[in-house]
Amino acid sequence: MTLIIPRALRGLVESYVMKVGRHLEKGGYLIGHDNVITAFIPVPNSSTGNHTSTYFINSHETKPLAEEFAKMGGGTIIGDLHTHPN
Repeated sequence: MTLIIPRALRGLVESYVMKVGRHLEKGGYLIGHDNVITAFIPVPNSSTGNHTSTYFINSHETKPLAEEFAKMGGGTIIGDLHTHPN
């Protein structure tokens, strides 16, 4: 599936992953409808390993809140993303 990410939102996501600590794995949920991304929710790295090479979303803690946020905007969680800074 091809995802459509509006330029302004893409810029916000890129600025989040490139901010201080850009050598660390970062990620979050992609929110939208059909194949259009309308929001990105950053999620802290829950990995117990090295945060420069491992990223883990604790979905038990974060997904219910992300789903509620998505519903408020008429969307759903389309997926998640994370970086590979190395």
